[in-house]
Amino acid sequence: MEETPTSRAGDGSLEAGVGLPAGARDPDAAWLDRIFGPERVWRPSERELPGELTHGPTREFLTTVGLPCVWMERIGLDSRSLRLEGLWAQNADEAYAVSRPLGAGAVADSCFKLMEHPDHYFMLDGDSGGIDLFLPDKWDWGRGYGGRYASSVAEFVAVVGLAALTVKRVDDMGLEPALVMFEGWLDELGLLAAYPDLWSYVFEYLDEYFDDES
Repeated sequence: MEETPTSRAGDGSLEAGVGLPAGARDPDAAWLDRIFGPERVWRPSERELPGELTHGPTREFLTTVGLPCVWMERIGLDSRSLRLEGLWAQNADEAYAVSRPLGAGAVADSCFKLMEHPDHYFMLDGDSGGIDLFLPDKWDWGRGYGGRYASSVAEFVAVVGLAALTVKRVDDMGLEPALVMFEGWLDELGLLAAYPDLWSYVFEYLDEYFDDES
């Protein structure tokens, strides 16, 4: 069952600028299951989580709410490895090299890939539970760190869920209005200003380069 936005146009159709869909600000297991279906949610047991993931609230969120385990072929987002491999620790020095932040903005020694796209990966910081961007095309130059994207896995889940809802509406609304709606949602969550072009790039080549591999 598809999530319902909090506001609609007068004729009942969706419009750019509608409010956040109910549940997006504080996603729970029911919200995630409604959007993706229970079979496309990875909800590990405590024993399945690696010891390198030390952030308690994140561990609790993963075991009670979970993560989308999907291949969103229309925009090239892929997290199916969660089902096959779970979370496996990657060394932050190897992933980010000289671009790894130190000092006040330091990242943990261990990070975990949550979802990938040809242009960037979403990585979970093992100590803080924050979500960082990894840039695979800059890895060879030691510049793989793309910045802190979200403060928590809950924010990440909300964004991916909203992206899925947007993809479902592109054909009816058109790409540009759908993207305006999506970016409005991100702005309400405080996740647009720092990376205003990130999702424009994701949606820019809708349907052009990605085949359904499932």
